[in-house]
Amino acid sequence: MKRTVEQYMDKRPFCFNENDRVNEVIEIMTKDNLTHAIITDSAEKAVGVVSRKDMLDFLLELIKNNGGSKYCELEINNTKLKYIMTKTPVVVKESDDMEDATRVLNKYKFHCLPVVNDSGQINGIITFFDLILGLMDQMNPPVHGFTPSRHFRSSTWLKDYSWTI
Repeated sequence: MKRTVEQYMDKRPFCFNENDRVNEVIEIMTKDNLTHAIITDSAEKAVGVVSRKDMLDFLLELIKNNGGSKYCELEINNTKLKYIMTKTPVVVKESDDMEDATRVLNKYKFHCLPVVNDSGQINGIITFFDLILGLMDQMNPPVHGFTPSRHFRSSTWLKDYSWTI
């Protein structure tokens, strides 16, 4: 049976506008324990993805070039996401096969993919962990005799995911 991206994607992705400020996004991503978020334009189409690593790289570069000065705080407060995000993200559609989405993640070394509808608007996000769950569901018998009891969400998978024997 074909497993689709729609069966495993998070239908409530965190999205930010490309003109949002880095300091605000860092605060939200930290508070909500997000590892990545989709960046959209005014038409709600994906124009980028930002990750914790993107934030870390930005902050390290600021510190390296400015020695932790007051200038760093000013830059963090004034820099827009469009300057640090990964631009033009590879996207998948809800109807795409899970195995195809996995191949895309492996090919580009991504940890998530925005999921779009036919008009290119964001419908969700599929993460590396969502794909693992989808592939484990396809195995018969399940890996190590465990069966996933429900889908997990990318931002809360550690505390929400449970296994049954």
